Amino acid sequence: MRYPFFTAAAAIAFAATSAAAQAPSLSQFVTTADARFAQCAATYQRGIAGGNLGFGGTNCTYLAQKEIEPAYRALKAGLAGRPATLSLFNDYYATWTAGLDGMQPGPGEVRMSYSARQAATAQELRRLGARLKLED
Repeated sequence: MRYPFFTAAAAIAFAATSAAAQAPSLSQFVTTADARFAQCAATYQRGIAGGNLGFGGTNCTYLAQKEIEPAYRALKAGLAGRPATLSLFNDYYATWTAGLDGMQPGPGEVRMSYSARQAATAQELRRLGARLKLED
């Protein structure tokens, strides 16, 4: 995957904005959400490669959603006066959450189709994330 991994600086900046009860910028939100998505995808890929479907992945997706949801709610409230941006933001978040929910391989799903499905989700997140960053 092409996502950069979660950096300590991004974690500190994101936590600081969350702690102050202020919404992060759209760019900060996308960067953090993308990093969490990539982290969970890597966790699932390691589990699949080791023959243990989803090992550790469920916990990763739960923690990612728990971390991102407060920032989503804060940003959503701040975008109320920008309906086009809010719609795009909701599309990004819906794709992100659906992507996390779909990380568990389906029954009988072969590795090739799983990888293709994950790549399509990652590509859509990159597209939506790039558009959101332009709105910042």
